[in-house]
Formats: sequence, C-alpha cells, structure tokens
Amino acid sequence: EGYTRPEFEGPKRQNLAVIDTDIIEGKYLVYSIWGTNPFGQSIATERLRNSVTKRAQIVKDAINTYYGNNLDELAEIIYKACKAGGLFVVDIDIYPTQVSERAHIVLPAATTMEMNLTSMSGERRLRLSQKVMDAPGSAKPDCLIAADIANALKSEYLKAGNKEMAKRFEGFEWKTE
Repeated sequence: EGYTRPEFEGPKRQNLAVIDTDIIEGKYLVYSIWGTNPFGQSIATERLRNSVTKRAQIVKDAINTYYGNNLDELAEIIYKACKAGGLFVVDIDIYPTQVSERAHIVLPAATTMEMNLTSMSGERRLRLSQKVMDAPGSAKPDCLIAADIANALKSEYLKAGNKEMAKRFEGFEWKTE
C-alpha cells in the first residue's frame, strides 16, 4: 500500500491507516499489496476481506466475459469494471495467501537467502542477509519488481508522448538488488 514519489497528488492525510476504510467504502480502483497480509493486520479485518472479495469479483466477472487477445480492450473492460465498483488487486508475495486468492495479478517475490537483503525489524535490529541460492521460477526481490514496474510505466508514457510523466520513472535500470 503506498504511492510513488515525487509528491502524492491525492488528499493529504495525517493517518494513512484509513486506506482500509477507503477500500471498504469503495474508494480506489487498484489495491497493490506488497509483502503483507492486510486481512490479518487491519483493524477491520473481516470487513476489509469481505469488501476486497466482493469488489475483486466484479473485476473477475468482467474479465471472464472477454474472449479476445487485445490487451487494450481487456484493460478497458477492467477499467470499466473498477469504475462500476470493482477493485483490481495486485499481490506481490513469497507464497500464496488469502490476498493472492482474490488477486488478478500475483507477482512472485524472492525471500531471505534468495537475494542480498538489508532489513530492519520493529526492534531496530539491522540484518544483512547474503544470497545463498536462486529464487524459484520468476521470483524476484521486491526492489527489482518495483524497478520493472517503473520501467514499464516509463516505456508506456514515452510511447504516449508524455515525457514529463516518463521522467518520474527514470533511473530504474537496475540489474541487481
């Protein structure tokens, strides 16, 4: 759950915890979940899970009506379903969860020992983990998934001739974490 820098252009809030409430109330078109389980961490767990399930199903039902292979047409169908109360769910995680069961896209993430990692816990302990094995299949470290998304957005903005937006996504040509 988050947004891309520079400045967030949406409503200014003191407490970002209201994202759960906003999702429950039908706000937002896309819910991107990285390495967490909001269904187990939200204050309104059951209401959030039920809302995401219901709203994601609207999009799944719309997708299931499409039998072509034109990605622009499919994107339009998804967009219309989201504007009609649906929610497009993207899950980035290391193993299947309740969220991935509802997701439209699941991006497999690498975990500790499958990447070089610097992490800090809630107790402020800094941990350096060295990669000792390859991640399975197409799994990647979160930072490389984010870089791939940024590069894809940059490419699409350049194709559309929007150099100003493309500039926001410069500098993500990363090869390693």
